[in-house]
Amino acid sequence: MQFNYKTFGYFEFIALKYIKVKLKLLLMLSLLHINMANSAETWVLHKNESGIKVYKKVQPTGLVELKAQMQLKAKVSDFTTLLENTNNAPQWLDGVIYVKVLKRLSESENFVYSVFEAPWPVKNRDMLIYSQYNFKGDGSLVINMKTADRTLINDFKKNQDNIAITGVVASWQLTPITDNMLEITYIAYADPGGNLPNWLINKVALSSTYNTFKNLLQQLQFKTESIP
Repeated sequence: MQFNYKTFGYFEFIALKYIKVKLKLLLMLSLLHINMANSAETWVLHKNESGIKVYKKVQPTGLVELKAQMQLKAKVSDFTTLLENTNNAPQWLDGVIYVKVLKRLSESENFVYSVFEAPWPVKNRDMLIYSQYNFKGDGSLVINMKTADRTLINDFKKNQDNIAITGVVASWQLTPITDNMLEITYIAYADPGGNLPNWLINKVALSSTYNTFKNLLQQLQFKTESIP
C-alpha cells in the first residue's frame, strides 16, 4: 500500500513508521524474554559420579531447586521400608539428627518432623512436612512433601533454638525399570531460613543431596545383598 503524503500528512507517515519499528523491537524483546525464561527452566547437571546425577535449577529467589537421580538394584518396597525406619534416618539422610512421625492421618498421609544439624555458630534447622504416598498402576510410587501448618499438630513444641525450614516442596519418585531394578528421583526446593547467603545455602544443598543419595545407595545395596 502506497501512502499519499498530501492526504495522509508527512508527520503522520513518520509517526506510523516509528510505531512499526517500535512494535518490531517489542516483538523481538518478547521472543528474547521467552527464550530466556525457557532456558531458566532447564535443569543443569551439577554432578555425575558413582551412578548418581545431581541437577540444579536457579529460582527467582536465588536459591536452587534440586534434582537427584540414580538407578540401582532394589524394589519400591525396599525404599519405603528404609524411609519408614525413622530411627535409621541419620544413617543416610545427610545432616539429619532426628526424624519422627508426629501424626498419621491415613495409611498414605503423615506429618513428619525432622531436625538438621548445622555447624557452629549456625543454628540447627527443623522441618515439619506433610507427606502423601501415591501408588500408581504401573507399580511406581510418588511421595509428595510440603511444609505443614504447625498449628495442625496438637501439643507440638518447637525447639526455640532451631530455625524453621519453610517453603518446602519436594517429592520422591520411584519407578521400577525391571523386577529388580529401580530408578529413584528426588526433586526439592526449600528455604532454610536465617541470614545465610544464597551461595552458601546452594553449595550445602547440592553437596548434601549428593551425600544423601550416596548413603541411600549403600543402604539399599546392603539390604539387597544381605537377602539370600
